[in-house]
Parts: sequence; structure tokens; C-alpha cells
Amino acid sequence: MKLRTKVTLLTVLSIVLLGGLASVIGNRIFTSVLRNELERKGITIAKHLTAHIAPSVVEDKPLVVQNELKSFLENDPDARYLYVIGFDGEVVTHTFEDGFPIELVDANVIPEGVSINAQRLVIE
Repeated sequence: MKLRTKVTLLTVLSIVLLGGLASVIGNRIFTSVLRNELERKGITIAKHLTAHIAPSVVEDKPLVVQNELKSFLENDPDARYLYVIGFDGEVVTHTFEDGFPIELVDANVIPEGVSINAQRLVIE
């Protein structure tokens, strides 16, 4: 093989490898940024929704809470489901059509002394 061919192949190989590496690194950074933004948005939504429905939860008005959750889902295309767990650890209401997946009760327990806890869930 001629020297010129070797240099050309080495250059092309280097460009392909560096491009692939840059793509992988960029993808990881982009994914991390998107996950952080999604978590931030979820926390913001949870805070606003909590402030809005808290009086109805305290006053034991599950139908009012249910209507508020449904209304919220209709107005936010990014939200897929909502559920409210009362102070006693029981589900007050939810927006799941096929029943509440009981595993979610323990999926994101808020530790004592902490006001917010975000947990990423993998759903199959």
C-alpha cells in the first residue's frame, strides 16, 4: 500500500472514531440535561398542583381532587398520569384508567424532614 493511501485511511479512520466518540459524549450530555429538565418540570408541577388541591385533600373531598387531576391532565399534554397519596399513606385518588398500580405507593416515599423527593421510575 502506498504511503498516501495509508495516510488517507488513517485520517478517515481517525475522523470516524472521533466523530463517533463526540456523538456518544454529546448524547450522554443531552440525555442528562433533558432528564434534569424533566425532573425540574415535574417538581414544579407537583408544587403547584399540591398547593391547589391541598385544601380539598385536608377537607376529605376526593371527588373534587379527582376533578382537579382530570382537569390538569386535559390541559397539560406532557402529563401522563397523576395520583395523590394522603397523610395516612392511602391513595386518595388517581387518573389511571385500569386501576392504580399499588407498587407506586412505595415507589417514591418522602423521607422525614424532606419536603420533595423525585424518583425516576422505569416502566415496562
